[in-house]
This record gives sequence, structure tokens and C-alpha cells, in this order.
Amino acid sequence: MAHLDMSSWVHLFSFDCLGELNVSKMFGFMERGGDFNGMIKGSDRILIKTGLYTTYVIKERLEKPTETPDMLNSFLKLREAQPDKLSIRDITGSIYINLMAGHDVLAVTLRAILYYVARTPRVETKLRTELATLEPQYAVSNRVPYVELVKLSYLGAVINESLRIHGNLGLINERVTPAEGAIIDGYKIPGGTIVGVNPWVIHRNTEIYGEDADVFRPERWLDAPEAKVDEMKRNLFSFGAGPRMCIGKNIAMVQIYKFIIGFYRHFSAKLIYPDRQWSVVGNWVTKQTEMDMLITALKMVED
Repeated sequence: MAHLDMSSWVHLFSFDCLGELNVSKMFGFMERGGDFNGMIKGSDRILIKTGLYTTYVIKERLEKPTETPDMLNSFLKLREAQPDKLSIRDITGSIYINLMAGHDVLAVTLRAILYYVARTPRVETKLRTELATLEPQYAVSNRVPYVELVKLSYLGAVINESLRIHGNLGLINERVTPAEGAIIDGYKIPGGTIVGVNPWVIHRNTEIYGEDADVFRPERWLDAPEAKVDEMKRNLFSFGAGPRMCIGKNIAMVQIYKFIIGFYRHFSAKLIYPDRQWSVVGNWVTKQTEMDMLITALKMVED
């Protein structure tokens, strides 16, 4: 049993997970149990340090090749097959973006799930009941394939509802209208105009999500008619939409599913101060803090 600020711990996990996924090397945040050298606290510093780290890791891999199944080796194999289409510079840029672009938004989503599930006991009960159905085939200590996790409908609903109730982006996703202008919602917009929508506004549109749009209720994704669910999914803007939707969405969803299944099969989490709201910074990324929780390891029962 431990008293932890989970707003910090999920950020440590996000960084280390992306390191393992991309270059088979964790940054070491989880092992240390916190930030070090001010890398997370100083956003400008971490941009530089992550760039240096990426360059070092790629240089090391070129000098000492490995067979680790990570994204860096996938890129290097592509370059080996088509060296004229993928340079080391391109690979360095891709790995750097993978490491830097995902840690904040992944942490925001994981915090939202832990926070709202903890504040809604009936949701946690239903989620645990569904997760228990895995145990005849997958012991708690075993990994569950992602293809099996996406079949868990209530887990999917909890994730979608968390993405909706606390969008990870706080500002508009800007676009520029074409030279000939555009008609948006019946209004003629001149060419060259910056337009955009804020995910928080869309996600609380009662015409789309119902009169209780301000309430965390995963069942809305399961009880509504299929056409309505499709409409809600089309308007879920956490990863953007259209041709410029976040290219890392699929990786992020795997990480979210894997983290949640692993966490709730091994731990329980209760808010230390259930009557106190967390603190949210409204910016490009809607970071949360002050999420103190009591984390208790669950007794594992093996066959």
C-alpha cells in the first residue's frame, strides 16, 4: 500500500514506455520514481536532451546492431531495403517525434481514466467484472494480446468516455480555408481564414452526447443506437480528425489498453482526497496535477 501522486507516476510511465517502444531503452523515470535532472519539469530542456538522447541511441545501434523488435530497428530495415528513400536524418526525426509528441497526451488520458474511475465506484465495479472474464484463459501474471483487449466492450467504453470528458488538447486544431473560401455550418468564410474547433466544446455538445454530456458515463457508448454511437465516435476529437488525424493514434490506443488492463488487474486505486478536485492547466495539452491516490497491490491467485 502506498500514497502516490498518480498524476506524476503515469507521466513517468509514459516516457519510459515510449523509450522502450521506440529504442528498447527506458529513460529510467520509473526506476528512480521521479524526474531527474529536471528533464520533465523543464520542457525546453527536455526537448534538447531528448534530441541528444535520440542521436546517441541511433549512433549506438548503427555501431552495435541488435534484433530487438522496436521501431528503430523497423526504420533501419526500411532504410536497408530503400536507402534512397529514408535517410538517417529522417529516422532520427521520426524517433525524436515519437518520443516527444506522445508523452504528454498519453499521460493526460491515463490520468483521466484513473481519476474518473476512482470517482465513480459503479464504473470500477463493472470494469473489474469484465476484466475478470479474462482469467480463465489469461492468468493475471500473463500478458493479454491487444486483439483480445479490444473485444472488451466496457473497457473500450471507459476509454472513449475518458477521452471525451477530458480531452487531451485544450486549444483549437487550426486549419486554413482554401483560396476560394468555404461554407462552414451555413456561414461563408473567406479564403485564407484560420478556423478550428476546440475538442472540449465538441465533447460537451448535448446534441451529440446527450443532456448529461458533463457526466462521466461510459454506458453512453454501449446503450445508444449504432448510428448514434457512430456519430459520437466521429466527433471524438482527442486525436483530431480527417487527413491530419494524429498518426500516433493506434500506438497510443495500444498503450492505453495495455496500461489499464495491467494496472487494474494488479492494483486498486482510491483518491486520498475524494472531495477535492484535481488541478487542470488549460493549454495546448490539458495537464492535470494533485491526483494523490492510495495504491494497493491486489492478491494474485494463480492456477
